[in-house]
Amino acid sequence: MTQPQKPTLTLLQFEVIAYFIRSRDPARTAARLVLVEGHSNTEAVAATSMTKAAVSNAVNRFRKAHLRILDAYLPPE
Repeated sequence: MTQPQKPTLTLLQFEVIAYFIRSRDPARTAARLVLVEGHSNTEAVAATSMTKAAVSNAVNRFRKAHLRILDAYLPPE
């Protein structure tokens, strides 16, 4: 197992996004492993038996939703 990366989302942020985008397992688990726990996509593939592309798609879906929320609530720079 590789050294975990810095998490991108808190667990609360993750759960809120998962609710709004209606994410289900195993995609939800894969995205949590990468974005909250800091594991690599490869480790999420191994843990969930999803394809590399499916894990990447799940992670990107969460990231895009997170950015849209930030755009809506943070003041423009």
